[in-house]
Amino acid sequence: MMMYEDPATDVKQAFVAARGIEVLCSVAPAHSGCEFIVRRVSMLLYAVSANDQRCKSQCIAHGAPATLAAALSAFGGNDEVVSNALGAVRNICAGDTEAGHERKSACVGAGLLPLVVKSVRTHLRDTEIAELGCSALVNLVCAEAHEAAAASAGGHKALLTTVVAAMRMAAAEDSAMALMIGGSAISLYTMRGGKVDKGLALTAARVGAVDVLTILLNRVPGVADMDTSIAAGPLCNLLIADPGGAEMRAAFRKAGVLTATLKVLKREPGHEVARELYVRYVQGAAADDAAREALSNEHCDALKAAGFPPSELACAV
Repeated sequence: MMMYEDPATDVKQAFVAARGIEVLCSVAPAHSGCEFIVRRVSMLLYAVSANDQRCKSQCIAHGAPATLAAALSAFGGNDEVVSNALGAVRNICAGDTEAGHERKSACVGAGLLPLVVKSVRTHLRDTEIAELGCSALVNLVCAEAHEAAAASAGGHKALLTTVVAAMRMAAAEDSAMALMIGGSAISLYTMRGGKVDKGLALTAARVGAVDVLTILLNRVPGVADMDTSIAAGPLCNLLIADPGGAEMRAAFRKAGVLTATLKVLKREPGHEVARELYVRYVQGAAADDAAREALSNEHCDALKAAGFPPSELACAV
């Protein structure tokens, strides 16, 4: 019943009042080898943990993180179990309040981060799992405290590689939502000390983050209610970390970021994030003669591809 009810309805509240979460988490260990029960428990935790702080807190109090970790460990090949478990992790960890941070810590402590990464890798062709998995990766950790968490999942490179792989599959399946959430994950896992870290940004570029973010930048205009900033913002962050670096600029050039950005500006001249990305990319070549010469040719080609007369953006060069 709860799967088809609004999270605030009487059905869900009655389930919570009847200590349903406690019962689920206490029963699950005794039936950890039964796929049917594990699937149902993970489904109910997914449903009950959505948009309700009281339910999220009860999930933590009664050991839901361990229950979900056991489900992913035992039935990681079952797409329904995985989808439900990842959805529950995403829901439980949502929120940046103090209580939300405590829930994230409890889930990381239960070993869920490496299990989420493994689940996404195992089910790369499933766009729903890609979306829920990337959402879980975003919600599982705090921006200022992901170092130790990332280490538990094989390090930032492993995390970023997984996100990029999920985004590539999402692009192939035309799943804009999974692409969007993946962009948020890239932004999160390239931050260190409140700003984008150059080393992490280069790691992201090396595993293909610039490519998939550019795909997203090109894809977003066709999706209703999605702001191009969800792609331009993460790209801008990567460039801020290493504005004049040859490796980062090569990744941007190969992915066609300049052309994609100019197409956004052709369509939305007042788009501030896209304009910032454009200006930073152009100005990043200012200190190097060879880079300026390469940019001149690239810029001319990109303007033509985007449908601009060369004079229109001359003031921004």
